[in-house]
Amino acid sequence: EVLTQDSPGCGYGDGWWQINLGNFLSPWTAGEILHVEFYNRANGETGNLDITLEYLGQTTDINLGLTECRCDFYPADGDIDGTDLAIFANSFGSAYGDESYKPWLDLNNDNIIDNGDLVIFAAEFGRNECP
Repeated sequence: EVLTQDSPGCGYGDGWWQINLGNFLSPWTAGEILHVEFYNRANGETGNLDITLEYLGQTTDINLGLTECRCDFYPADGDIDGTDLAIFANSFGSAYGDESYKPWLDLNNDNIIDNGDLVIFAAEFGRNECP
């Protein structure tokens, strides 16, 4: 069974996620494992978390902050700046098969470099501590 942030009693607010276990169609018992998959829309980062269910409720944390610098395109100089923006802008609007399409600029892997990728790029723009 899958619950999303749009499921009743579930969602994101003030920096935390809430999952209302009462919304599952099938009953659960204490000791069962809830597998949670997170997706950060801003940068495409994912995380997984397994929680052992208890009847008293619990809080478990996972950090989905920015880690790698996927947008430090060229030269890989440790920051995401105007040079990277120019490279990204040159392929913006292109799709798989187009001459200007560069797969490494398709940050959300949907075969088109569009607003979805721009959101990811914008979240990283200005970073200067890239590994």
